Amino acid sequence: MDHSHATLIEDAGPISPDWTTPHAPAAHDIDATAGPRPRTLDPFDPDSTVDDLLRFLADDSRQHDPALRPPLLAIERALTGHPWRGAPSTVAVIRSIADAARRTPALRGATLSSLVD
Repeated sequence: MDHSHATLIEDAGPISPDWTTPHAPAAHDIDATAGPRPRTLDPFDPDSTVDDLLRFLADDSRQHDPALRPPLLAIERALTGHPWRGAPSTVAVIRSIADAARRTPALRGATLSSLVD
């Protein structure tokens, strides 16, 4: 799978100022959760959607955090079904997630916990 030409949020359109609703946590709260969560998704809230995740990752400083690679790889594999050869960069994994969401818009509303056990 060629990940070299994907953009982070290619066709998400404008984000309204009131996008932070009870079903869509604010980007800075995406990793906050009251209860236990599967370690596979740490530090992400399993109730966040793929769209919430992409908004959170739109901050360039987060895109290079190597600690995010394991949960992002689990999410990306669930979305694409394709394993990586070698160890991809965090940015490459994020681009693949964004590409999967662009290709199948219904995935944007899927919760992370529904994708990764």
